[in-house]
Amino acid sequence: MYKRILLQIIILVGIFISLNFIFAKIEVDTDRDGLSDYEEINIYFTDPNIKDSDGDIYPDALEVYYGYSPAQDKGIKLNKLTLDIPYINESPDGSWTGPWKNGCEEASIAMIENFYLGQKDAPIKESM
Repeated sequence: MYKRILLQIIILVGIFISLNFIFAKIEVDTDRDGLSDYEEINIYFTDPNIKDSDGDIYPDALEVYYGYSPAQDKGIKLNKLTLDIPYINESPDGSWTGPWKNGCEEASIAMIENFYLGQKDAPIKESM
């Protein structure tokens, strides 16, 4: 009896994981430099059709990985990067009791999810 229930749970978990892979959002990377077209256009302001937008022989993603600007040659460091991520308070209703005491991880995950889904804001009803 327990083995059958355990097997059913394992199958359901497997289906759930498979569906997540099937419906995962895959970012387009036209120039195959490691940065998605969205990142190149909206975050780093580089050309999504050129692997090395600033012409300094280093691919754009490699420069970002090491903290350099992919849009400016001469080894200029990235000192500030602003991402358009919707803010979700870990206590959206203002109550710091009950389940909201340690909700920062969940709020962070929800903000990242909204960013990758292209949502600019998160209504309070959705963040509760």
